[in-house]
Amino acid sequence: MRKLPKAIGIFLALTKNTSAACECGYRLSDTSAYYTHRLLQNFTLGPGTLQQVVSLNANPATTSFTQDFTVQDWLSSTSPSNPLPRQNFVSNVWIEGEDLVLRQEGYSSASLTVSPPPPVEVAALASTSTNYYHGSYRCAFSVHGPEGGSVAGFFWYMNDSSEIDIEVLTKNYPSNASTIHYSTQPFFDPVTGRAIADATAPVEGKKPWSVMQEHRFDYNADSIIFYEDGLRMHQTTTNVPRIDLSNAAIVNNNNTSRNQPGGSLQVNLWANNGSWSGPPSRTNVTMSIRYLLFYYNTTDSEAGLDSDFNFACSRAGDIANASTICQEVDGIVVLSEAVDRGQQSLRTPQGAIVVVFILFTFLSSL
Repeated sequence: MRKLPKAIGIFLALTKNTSAACECGYRLSDTSAYYTHRLLQNFTLGPGTLQQVVSLNANPATTSFTQDFTVQDWLSSTSPSNPLPRQNFVSNVWIEGEDLVLRQEGYSSASLTVSPPPPVEVAALASTSTNYYHGSYRCAFSVHGPEGGSVAGFFWYMNDSSEIDIEVLTKNYPSNASTIHYSTQPFFDPVTGRAIADATAPVEGKKPWSVMQEHRFDYNADSIIFYEDGLRMHQTTTNVPRIDLSNAAIVNNNNTSRNQPGGSLQVNLWANNGSWSGPPSRTNVTMSIRYLLFYYNTTDSEAGLDSDFNFACSRAGDIANASTICQEVDGIVVLSEAVDRGQQSLRTPQGAIVVVFILFTFLSSL
């Protein structure tokens, strides 16, 4: 994976200074999928605290990471499927260099013999918004330091039967140093108790998960496609979450929509001595995140009821005006009607501004 350039800051600055750009959404070049929203958290630009990390999230408008995500701080209870309690600590999440770091603290073998056993000290992030729906969701991360079990996960979650997961399992390291687990919940049929075919798939990746790489899943209406560094790795039609939007409604004449429940985006690093994670790593495990990039619809925008989006798009000329939709091409975003205010940019013959927004150019770096 190519290192994210500092020039991405040009994109942030230009976006703040443009009078019209992407008001009617985004179209992806590799799939032609169209989405109304985008969220970017680029930790290469972060000064040193989560509060200072700049957010690029236009609708709803946010300015910092802590408005888009919440660092988790809670203790799980034990159960047959969760043999060890897990304690999420805010102190296990921080900015280091160009990455956001999550930590699972080392757990001694002796602790497994204590009654009751102490919790495994872990880390998790959850989006503040819970109305994410269809989208292309991407997280660049690497995992380091295991001597035992840990699960590094990036996932969309609505409930235990509506979940899309990308996970690294370290329990068999180093024999599984490139294996990525792609899953849609549930794994087991609640009636028969049998495993559901194709609900989870261990796939051998193109490079070790200790190497920084982009993990992506495209959540479509009838399928989910998983990618590693832009290469399609797995596709499934099993357990594709479906949300009934019939309850979405305009609640007054000002076209204010009800916030229709959907899913959240989460990242976590954990172990619980269960069959999935295995015994917790004896050493600290870290998950280093370079960026989070989402192109997506909300449940409201998919139902046509996102009043902020509808107003901005209509004012710019509506979706019928192709210049209001931005094209994303291999990490380069084309802004349609952006106004150049002295920021570095490349103006095309057609007058569009191509912002140097290279998050990755994976095929050339493999």
